[in-house]
Amino acid sequence: MENRSDGDGRPAMTPHAYPAPHQLPYGYRPGANSHASGLGVASVLVGALALFTSWLLVGICFGLVAVALGFTALARATPGVRMPLTGAIGIALGVVAMVVGVGFLVVLWPDLQQVVNGDPCRPVKQHAACY
Repeated sequence: MENRSDGDGRPAMTPHAYPAPHQLPYGYRPGANSHASGLGVASVLVGALALFTSWLLVGICFGLVAVALGFTALARATPGVRMPLTGAIGIALGVVAMVVGVGFLVVLWPDLQQVVNGDPCRPVKQHAACY
């Protein structure tokens, strides 16, 4: 058997010089939920924005987007791996924002109609022409 060296007296590297890398558990894929996790985080951020703007009409729209992103994150999650909590939180924030936004619309709708129709005294009667 021939003794191989690299020229400096050290043994030459062979393909089997290093141990085999640690084998991952069956079914585990590193980074498998990374896309779903990003969608979940986006859902939470848009849901928080929807909650902060829920008294405006745009808050209801942000709520719809947050719910859609959250359901997409849940749908893209890898089966058998933990459910992405951020997707569920985003759905909850979006639904709460939509409920609050619709509540504001229902409560303020008569006042908004009066202002649009030309009665500036309806919301607040502060000057003498309103009495």
